[in-house]
Amino acid sequence: MASRRDLRTDGELLAAVRDRDRGALNELYRRHESWLSVRLAYRCNDRGAVEEAVQDTFVKVWNLAGRYDGSGEVAAWIWGVGIRTLLHRMRPRKSLLDRLSSHTRRSTSRRRRTRC
Repeated sequence: MASRRDLRTDGELLAAVRDRDRGALNELYRRHESWLSVRLAYRCNDRGAVEEAVQDTFVKVWNLAGRYDGSGEVAAWIWGVGIRTLLHRMRPRKSLLDRLSSHTRRSTSRRRRTRC
């Protein structure tokens, strides 16, 4: 038995997602996951990172649906969320120890400069 297709527009689905309709999110995922995966894969050859970015993208769609202002295509908005998610994953990160030690050095340096 074939699954019933949701006939709502992407804009209507995103409005329903804003109202916490999981079925609407599922339909947006069904419509957009494949092309989003392909486009992100053009920018990153790490298949695992792309898959995680796609999943994270739709979690963000769930959480940020209220921010969509209705201008432009929903697919373009999803693309924007997706590419920023992927770029964030790809950005080199310092280890926690490196970040803490550089923060400590900056704080110590500031204190030395402010003393008279």
